[in-house]
Amino acid sequence: MRALVLDGDSRAALSIVRSLGRRGIHVVVGSEDRCSLAGRSRFCSGSLVYPCPRATPRQFEDWLVSTLELMPETVLYLSSDITVSLAGRCRERLPEGARCLLPPRESLETALDKSATLALAAKLHVPTPRSVEVTRGQLLSGFSYPVAIKAAQSDLPYRYATTYASDQSELTVVLDEVLRESPAALVQEVIPGQGTAIFSLFRSGRPLAAFAHRRVIEKPPWGGVSALCESIEPPPDALAYALDMLSALDWHGPAMVEFKRNADGVPCLMEINPRFWGSLELAVRSGADFPYLAWRLAQGEPFETPSIRPAANRWVLGEIDSLTTALISGVPGRSRIAEVGAHLRGLRYGPSCEVERLSDPGPALYEYATWLRTSARRFAARWKGGAARWGRMSAPEG
Repeated sequence: MRALVLDGDSRAALSIVRSLGRRGIHVVVGSEDRCSLAGRSRFCSGSLVYPCPRATPRQFEDWLVSTLELMPETVLYLSSDITVSLAGRCRERLPEGARCLLPPRESLETALDKSATLALAAKLHVPTPRSVEVTRGQLLSGFSYPVAIKAAQSDLPYRYATTYASDQSELTVVLDEVLRESPAALVQEVIPGQGTAIFSLFRSGRPLAAFAHRRVIEKPPWGGVSALCESIEPPPDALAYALDMLSALDWHGPAMVEFKRNADGVPCLMEINPRFWGSLELAVRSGADFPYLAWRLAQGEPFETPSIRPAANRWVLGEIDSLTTALISGVPGRSRIAEVGAHLRGLRYGPSCEVERLSDPGPALYEYATWLRTSARRFAARWKGGAARWGRMSAPEG
């Protein structure tokens, strides 16, 4: 039995490779390019290149089917919305020996469609931000600014980061940009409170393991992926809402349910991520080794509920990007001095580095080289006036 880990340039893939490789499991990494973050790990036994799933989805599906036919008895790991979506779409074509932890088709479609997710939340009485789905040419009024704008679908050819608009003119510009690629956009009231995420592993609608973290620093700083986070005891209210949502979907496999607390302290649902998540390494070092638990689940092996210990997880380059963005563009409702203070306070968590490992240096060397090239291009584009807004659009981030 071996593991095939796709999305090799994601931090989740790196965590999966290290978790399984340390246990002597044969791990093959797949990515769009010959070199990838997870592929540089010493625990990677081999690398494969696949067609771009966003640009050529049909070719990617054909590649996945043919690859798994050549690799019988393989557990498939996915950590991006687009690969999960396409794997779900071609699941009937996959060979019998392939072990894929995928929820039912309709459940996966609900999780990838933010409007459908919010509709399910309303049915289950799960609190959500005030939200309106907008299509091209539709007029929007009645919102208090600022508002948050995001694409209504998660599995688009290009991933749009959540963007904020402080007035009607900004909203019009952002909506025009998002609706060029997405058939619909979601406009939501801003929930400025702290982000909390519930991570879980399900078997046919029954929870097997759950974990939670608190975001200390995010990239971008106004809301996004975790750059610095710490493990916490799952808050009872958010945990109950997350388990209700996933149980109603008869979920199977890993999932992340994200919340933000409003002014009254109530957790409001942001989204469901139907896959392994970017800060997966925090769960692993806290004792909830989700990659290995998923390995056992895929083979029908029992396991005990993991015991959680306190830990922190630091994505160094994510923190640098977050602080740079805050200093250049500012953060709605927060001063630049406050942002610097937040980063300085984050030093109390110690190294806790996610990518950097003396025992496995390849991924860090690869990530730093890639980051330097990307940063140079972005600064050059901004200098020339080619970037209208720093950080409005971002490539998938782990």
